[in-house]
Amino acid sequence: MSLYKQLTILITIFLVFMLTVLLWFILGYNKDLIENQLSSNAKNSASFLGLSISKDVDFEDTSTMEGMISSIIDNGFYEYIAIYNTDEKEVIKLSSPREIDSTPSWFTSIFAINAPSSSANIMNGWLNAGSLEVKIHQDYANNQMWETFKAISKIFLLSTFLLLILFYIFINKLLRPLEKLSIQAKAIDNNEFIIENELPNTLEFKNVALAMNKTISKMETIFNKEVETLNKYNELLYKDNDTGLGNKNYLNLKLSSYLKNSHGLLVFIDIKDEISFKKKVGFKSYFSLKKLIIDEINNSFETKKDMVFSKLNDGVLSILLPNTHYEDVENQLNSIYENIQEYIKSKKLNELFDLKFAMGISNYVQNTNVEDILSKTDQSLSIAMKKDTLRLNYLEDDIKFTKQEWIELLQWAFENDGLLFHAQNIIDIETYDIHMKEYYTRLKDKNGLVYSPGDFWSIVSSMGWLAQLEKQTIEKIFQTKLDTKVVTNSVINLTSDFISNKLSVDWLINELNSKFIDSNTTFYFECDNADILNNIIDYEHFTKEINKTKHKFAIESFTFDSDNLDYLKVLNPEYIKISKSYLVGNVSTITDSILLNITSTIGSYLIVKHVESEDEFNQLKKIGIKYLQGKYIDNLENINV
Repeated sequence: MSLYKQLTILITIFLVFMLTVLLWFILGYNKDLIENQLSSNAKNSASFLGLSISKDVDFEDTSTMEGMISSIIDNGFYEYIAIYNTDEKEVIKLSSPREIDSTPSWFTSIFAINAPSSSANIMNGWLNAGSLEVKIHQDYANNQMWETFKAISKIFLLSTFLLLILFYIFINKLLRPLEKLSIQAKAIDNNEFIIENELPNTLEFKNVALAMNKTISKMETIFNKEVETLNKYNELLYKDNDTGLGNKNYLNLKLSSYLKNSHGLLVFIDIKDEISFKKKVGFKSYFSLKKLIIDEINNSFETKKDMVFSKLNDGVLSILLPNTHYEDVENQLNSIYENIQEYIKSKKLNELFDLKFAMGISNYVQNTNVEDILSKTDQSLSIAMKKDTLRLNYLEDDIKFTKQEWIELLQWAFENDGLLFHAQNIIDIETYDIHMKEYYTRLKDKNGLVYSPGDFWSIVSSMGWLAQLEKQTIEKIFQTKLDTKVVTNSVINLTSDFISNKLSVDWLINELNSKFIDSNTTFYFECDNADILNNIIDYEHFTKEINKTKHKFAIESFTFDSDNLDYLKVLNPEYIKISKSYLVGNVSTITDSILLNITSTIGSYLIVKHVESEDEFNQLKKIGIKYLQGKYIDNLENINV
């Protein structure tokens, strides 16, 4: 319960209690006052009537006395007036004919008022001729008290209402800074960097606000410092100073990651004998040509979010195109080659130097060795360079199906329940417990052969079938979870096609809320880092929606490609998954601590994938990585299921 509610209840109870006690004392005082007034009235009436009868009426003249008593009792609230002789025998007794509204019984039981009576002697000269008794009407006495109670209660209720309103306004104003502090505290708990600039006037609240601002500033300073260090390290290790492109280390890093779960193309672009060419034509002409080549490539593949563009050495550039078939980019590659040749002719560079420009292309399939694809592409470049005219060559092998055959197979799978899913364990290496299971889409053909996403994912993407495939896979995973009732944390990958479709997101949230509202299973929805960088607004919307459930958002395939990592603070992922290529090896000796610090400041943790050997396992464990995934993990025998 909030402090505002607690104070409101406490003040309300206290105020009601105090006003009730005060009302009780006032009513008690008024009860005594009413009784005294009624007693005085009874005494006065008895004395006046007794004196009148003694002075003007013959005691034996009962009719005259009845007339006098009637005139008194008709004009007052008396229960009765009686006259007794000296032997205390009743001579006359007249009761009040008035009907008086009765007071509620519950009130008379609480405030039982005494209706007083009074007596007076009737004298005949100096002799006592009898006595007279006047009794106040009980209902009249009670009504007097009841009317007093209602009048006072109205005043007290109105006063209580007004006081409570004033108290609530005061408390609300007093606790308004505390509400902001509460929001800021929740932000700290969620590892959000929110500074409260409007400090409260209350000293205690002000001190708390200053302390929280200081804590957040420290966290943000650590985050920004680590990001700056990471960027400097990234530039030093993975960027070419002259062109701003990635270098050979960067290409190897990306290849090591993409070869685990995709197929695609690698392109080498070479200017033969570049050093001599540079000396002959001059630096200005050389850099103009190099800039043209870079601009042509960037413009031609600006929609390829996952393209890796690198400079291998002074003469060779490389383009890595994951999840791409040659026929998808053949026209673009030919256009790049022709535009460069046209520039060479227009600038008459061949007249100054025997300039040979060539492009070598090769394909790779999932789990190809890095050295093999580099050698194969270099071979394709050598073949291209030996050509007399069109120095562009594509070297292809290891193709399972053509693009059209893949399309036909996928169409059959959509219609004949050929989409499957496979789970891979992510373990806690301290306990060897399964932390979660990640589900991957699989494709089964008519003969029962199963293919991994790296084989067909580019076809699905180019045909615009990603959202359809993801929805069908999610439905199967959800149904399997409901049927087996096995409680395991589950990872599902989502693409930007799904995230950018508001209807798909709404469908997913409704499915989670309707089918897993009482389930102990938590779903983690991983989204590719490259997709996030190109579509941050849609991912912000998705994280807000998924945060309304108990399920989580995570980032898959994290890279150092962005100089600004503020999107991590905005999206606040549950964890960040990164390839082991960024952390294993001599070139990554400082990256581990930087990444661990960055993730800890935003309240996330690291998961490292593609772990394939015991040495990699031990190295990652040594640097403090807690959760691992990969082929080596799948083959461990001591996993606690």
